[in-house]
Amino acid sequence: MTWWLGNSRGEFSYNFSNPIPDYALSAGIMLIAAIKVRLIIWHFMEVKEGPIWLRWSFDVWLCMLTTIILGLYYYSL
Repeated sequence: MTWWLGNSRGEFSYNFSNPIPDYALSAGIMLIAAIKVRLIIWHFMEVKEGPIWLRWSFDVWLCMLTTIILGLYYYSL
């Protein structure tokens, strides 16, 4: 899905001489990446079997990290 989003919009909306970022597209790709990270850590690192504080702290960390990255991208910092 991430590849499809990047390719379907990239060739029509991206101008290499004057790049204009598409925030909605980038936000969608980042949200898909966050979902992938959550699935990998919950299932392969077995956080789902851990204590409740570990599950909550990981979810809060992931939400904060994704929000910070999207905010920095949106404000071009």
